[in-house]
Amino acid sequence: MTLSGISWSGKNWPTSKKSYVDKEGNIQTEIIEYDQRTKQFLSYNPRDIKAPQMVNGQELDPQQKKKYKEGETVLLADGTAFQLSPSAPKGLRSNKSGLVLSVLLDGACPTY
Repeated sequence: MTLSGISWSGKNWPTSKKSYVDKEGNIQTEIIEYDQRTKQFLSYNPRDIKAPQMVNGQELDPQQKKKYKEGETVLLADGTAFQLSPSAPKGLRSNKSGLVLSVLLDGACPTY
């Protein structure tokens, strides 16, 4: 089934990236995800997302940060896989039960 360029089959609801040209002629990107719980489509602009500096003590490289912001799965050297997901209860999906994220705020890097 396809709806506005988003494809899926059965219960496999992917995250989709949609690019478009805004009124000023700039290329914009939206990440779109279907929330099975609410039966709604959720979207966000990846430029509005702040990627973590570190996850589980491992610093993310620029490519990993880009993947995180675009809702793609990020794989760490220790086997940890995680993904930004607006439909997940805490906004993240992971193959581990515990993640330690460190983000840069006003020049400081607190750990959560």
